[in-house]
Amino acid sequence: MRTVTVVRQIDGFGPDTSEHFELDRRGNKIRIDQAHGGQSRLQRFDKHSRQVELVLTAVPSFPVSTRIVYDAQTKVNTSYLTVQNSAPVLWQQAQEYRRGDTTVTEAIFNPIPGLKANETHRLLSLMYPTGGDTLRLESIGYNQSDEPVDFSAIYIISRHGKTIENGHINYSQPQAGALAKPVVPAAVLRLSRQQRGRCIPDTRNEYDQRGQLIQSISLFEPRRAERQAQPGAGSLMTVSDSPFSSFTTRYTRLPDGRVKRQEQLLQVQPGKTVDERLLRPIYTEYEYGANGLLLRKTDNRSYNQLNVYEVKYTYY
Repeated sequence: MRTVTVVRQIDGFGPDTSEHFELDRRGNKIRIDQAHGGQSRLQRFDKHSRQVELVLTAVPSFPVSTRIVYDAQTKVNTSYLTVQNSAPVLWQQAQEYRRGDTTVTEAIFNPIPGLKANETHRLLSLMYPTGGDTLRLESIGYNQSDEPVDFSAIYIISRHGKTIENGHINYSQPQAGALAKPVVPAAVLRLSRQQRGRCIPDTRNEYDQRGQLIQSISLFEPRRAERQAQPGAGSLMTVSDSPFSSFTTRYTRLPDGRVKRQEQLLQVQPGKTVDERLLRPIYTEYEYGANGLLLRKTDNRSYNQLNVYEVKYTYY
């Protein structure tokens, strides 16, 4: 197979290409085009199908192209940016290495003429097991003075090579008074060395007996506001950025494992109200040919009609 194109027929406008990609003879996607003028991804692979280069093309809305070169032997990746018609400039270089049971990735970022400089000059990522099937990933950003300016920690629980749950790790800050002090990356980094932190799930996945994904639930965590519930009160109000509590995706599969139907559903937090149309299940159904290739898919994302997409193939 050489190319795959997904086309939607729109009444009064004709066909509209929603997806397009090109494959090499090993089945690797070497070009992925986004609909309606989005950045294209150009990918190159070695004889072992390992990615060795990625190019994100410039578009009118973002006239910056990115080229990333991966070296599987040295575990170094290097990124170059081209702003409009200027020459490519080295943006970042990252080195991955092992330190005991920890995988370390250290990246150095350079300022790019014509673009706003990022406060993070050096990014240090540490991935290591914390017991059982759980991995922890810390990311620490440092400025030019090597002071921490950003910190985050996530966890990943896997079984039999499948991700069961992942989320972020929260650290409570000591409070001197009624209100917590503003969160400072250096302070949170110190806390992470003193306490285990609280694991807050972001995604939970379920698999069938064959190890195929059948359900994925994204959880939305209520956030704590930096203000008092009442004047003079010592507690903080808990507010949420979203009225939704979770977003569930369910997969119905054919006996051979191919997805027959995908259904997505939002759940509302207690006490919240939203437009009822947002709560209707959104589904996509897939039809395949005798050769196993996808022929068309149908979804109900439009409120007043079904969307039907035809899949076209070309071959070497």
